Amino acid sequence: MPKHYVNKKVILLLDNVRYHHSKGVMELLDSIKNISLKYLPPYSSELNSIEHLWKDIRKNVTHNHLFESIDEIVQAIRKYFMTVQRSPAKVKRLCAYIL
Repeated sequence: MPKHYVNKKVILLLDNVRYHHSKGVMELLDSIKNISLKYLPPYSSELNSIEHLWKDIRKNVTHNHLFESIDEIVQAIRKYFMTVQRSPAKVKRLCAYIL
Protein backbone atom coordinates (compact mmCIF):
# COMPACT_ATOMS: atom_id res chain seq x y z
CA MET A 1 0.00 0.00 0.00
CA PRO A 2 1.35 3.48 -0.83
CA LYS A 3 2.83 5.26 2.18
CA HIS A 4 0.36 8.14 2.08
CA TYR A 5 -2.50 5.73 2.88
CA VAL A 6 -0.85 3.90 5.77
CA ASN A 7 -2.42 6.00 8.54
CA LYS A 8 -5.72 6.66 6.79
CA LYS A 9 -8.93 4.70 6.61
CA VAL A 10 -9.43 3.35 3.09
CA ILE A 11 -12.80 2.28 1.72
CA LEU A 12 -12.49 -0.04 -1.25
CA LEU A 13 -15.57 -0.29 -3.47
CA LEU A 14 -15.94 -3.63 -5.23
CA ASP A 15 -18.50 -5.03 -7.57
CA ASN A 16 -19.82 -8.51 -6.92
CA VAL A 17 -17.72 -10.39 -9.41
CA ARG A 18 -16.98 -13.84 -8.00
CA TYR A 19 -13.21 -13.46 -7.57
CA HIS A 20 -13.68 -10.39 -5.32
CA HIS A 21 -15.13 -12.84 -2.80
CA SER A 22 -12.40 -15.46 -3.20
CA LYS A 23 -10.50 -16.74 -0.18
CA GLY A 24 -7.16 -15.37 -1.41
CA VAL A 25 -8.49 -11.87 -2.01
CA MET A 26 -10.30 -11.84 1.33
CA GLU A 27 -7.21 -13.02 3.22
CA LEU A 28 -5.05 -10.37 1.57
CA LEU A 29 -7.48 -7.56 2.27
CA ASP A 30 -8.13 -8.75 5.84
CA SER A 31 -4.39 -8.51 6.49
CA ILE A 32 -4.48 -4.77 5.73
CA LYS A 33 -6.13 -3.32 8.81
CA ASN A 34 -7.10 0.12 7.51
CA ILE A 35 -9.17 -1.14 4.55
CA SER A 36 -12.94 -1.51 4.69
CA LEU A 37 -14.67 -3.34 1.88
CA LYS A 38 -17.97 -2.11 0.50
CA TYR A 39 -19.71 -4.07 -2.22
CA LEU A 40 -21.93 -2.48 -4.82
CA PRO A 41 -25.42 -3.96 -5.01
CA PRO A 42 -25.83 -6.76 -7.56
CA TYR A 43 -26.80 -5.63 -11.06
CA SER A 44 -25.96 -1.99 -10.42
CA SER A 45 -23.63 -1.20 -13.28
CA GLU A 46 -24.69 2.46 -13.13
CA LEU A 47 -22.77 2.71 -9.83
CA ASN A 48 -19.59 1.17 -11.25
CA SER A 49 -17.28 3.81 -12.74
CA ILE A 50 -15.53 1.38 -15.07
CA GLU A 51 -18.86 0.65 -16.75
CA HIS A 52 -19.16 4.34 -17.67
CA LEU A 53 -15.70 4.19 -19.21
CA TRP A 54 -16.52 1.05 -21.24
CA LYS A 55 -19.71 2.71 -22.49
CA ASP A 56 -17.77 5.79 -23.58
CA ILE A 57 -15.18 3.62 -25.37
CA ARG A 58 -17.93 1.78 -27.22
CA LYS A 59 -19.64 5.06 -28.14
CA ASN A 60 -16.48 6.89 -29.27
CA VAL A 61 -14.18 4.14 -30.52
CA THR A 62 -15.76 0.83 -31.45
CA HIS A 63 -19.47 1.42 -32.17
CA ASN A 64 -20.33 0.99 -35.87
CA HIS A 65 -16.69 0.66 -36.82
CA LEU A 66 -15.07 -2.24 -38.63
CA PHE A 67 -11.49 -2.97 -37.62
CA GLU A 68 -9.23 -5.01 -39.88
CA SER A 69 -7.22 -6.44 -36.99
CA ILE A 70 -6.88 -6.60 -33.23
CA ASP A 71 -3.90 -4.25 -33.57
CA GLU A 72 -6.20 -1.60 -35.06
CA ILE A 73 -8.59 -1.92 -32.12
CA VAL A 74 -5.70 -1.66 -29.65
CA GLN A 75 -4.37 1.43 -31.43
CA ALA A 76 -7.82 3.08 -31.46
CA ILE A 77 -8.34 2.41 -27.76
CA ARG A 78 -4.79 3.57 -26.95
CA LYS A 79 -5.50 6.83 -28.81
CA TYR A 80 -8.76 7.19 -26.84
CA PHE A 81 -6.90 6.83 -23.53
CA MET A 82 -4.25 9.34 -24.59
CA THR A 83 -7.01 11.84 -25.35
CA VAL A 84 -8.95 11.16 -22.16
CA GLN A 85 -5.78 11.40 -20.08
CA ARG A 86 -5.43 15.03 -21.20
CA SER A 87 -8.99 15.83 -20.10
CA PRO A 88 -9.38 15.66 -16.30
CA ALA A 89 -12.92 17.03 -16.56
CA LYS A 90 -13.96 14.09 -18.75
CA VAL A 91 -12.35 11.61 -16.37
CA LYS A 92 -14.24 13.17 -13.46
CA ARG A 93 -17.49 13.08 -15.42
CA LEU A 94 -17.00 9.42 -16.33
CA CYS A 95 -16.09 8.39 -12.79
CA ALA A 96 -18.65 10.47 -10.91
CA TYR A 97 -22.01 9.22 -9.87
CA ILE A 98 -24.38 12.05 -9.16
CA LEU A 99 -27.82 11.39 -7.72
